[in-house]
Amino acid sequence: MAVTEFALIQLKRDCDKSKFLELFRVSMRIQDQWVRENQPHLLQNKPYPVLSTFVLQNTEPPYLLVTAQWDSPQGHAKWLLSAANKGVFSELSTYVDDVSASVVVFHMDPAGSEAELRGDLFAQEAPFSVCQLSVNSSQRESVQKKYCSIEAQARIAQPSSKVWAGWRIEKDDDEEELVIFWNQGVLDGQLSDLLSTPGAEHEIRQFQIFE
Repeated sequence: MAVTEFALIQLKRDCDKSKFLELFRVSMRIQDQWVRENQPHLLQNKPYPVLSTFVLQNTEPPYLLVTAQWDSPQGHAKWLLSAANKGVFSELSTYVDDVSASVVVFHMDPAGSEAELRGDLFAQEAPFSVCQLSVNSSQRESVQKKYCSIEAQARIAQPSSKVWAGWRIEKDDDEEELVIFWNQGVLDGQLSDLLSTPGAEHEIRQFQIFE
C-alpha cells in the first residue's frame, strides 16, 4: 500500500514568499519529471498530473506543507538522494529558517476510508486545516475508532466534505501520531472527543493552496 509524505518546512520570517513559491513550483516540476522517468507508475491512471501538493501557512514565521504519494519510505528516499533533488534543495535551502527541526519529514499510513490523500483532495480556494495529534501507543486503537466515527458522521452530514487522516510511520515506540486533514467547516467543533484523549498533545494549523 502506498504511503503519504508529510513535509513541514519552517521558512525565514523575512523571506520573499512570492519568489520562494515560484522557485518551489519549478522544483515540483523537476520532481514530477524525475518521477515520470524513474517511477512512472506513481502517476499512471491518476486524475491529477502531478505528484506533490504544497500549501502555505501564512504566519510569522511562515510554514510550507508538502504532501505526496510514494510506494514506500524507501521509494521516496530514492528521490531525496537523487542528483535532481539535491540540486533543487540547494536553492530552496536559502529560504529555510536556520533553527532546530526547521524541516520535519515523515510518512503516513491511512487511518480512514480513503487510502490516499489525493493531490486534488483540497484543490480549492478555501483554506483547510491540519491537526497533529500525539497519543500514547496504548491509545491508538481507541483513537482510531473515534476518528473513523467522526469521519463517517462528517460524510453523512456533508457528503461533499473532504476529510483524510494518517498514522505517522516513523515514530518512537511508545508514541503514536495521527494527522487529520479537513476542509473548512467540516470538522470544526467535532474534534473535542479526540483532542480530550488523556495525555494527548495536539497542534492545529490552517493552510491555503496557491495556484
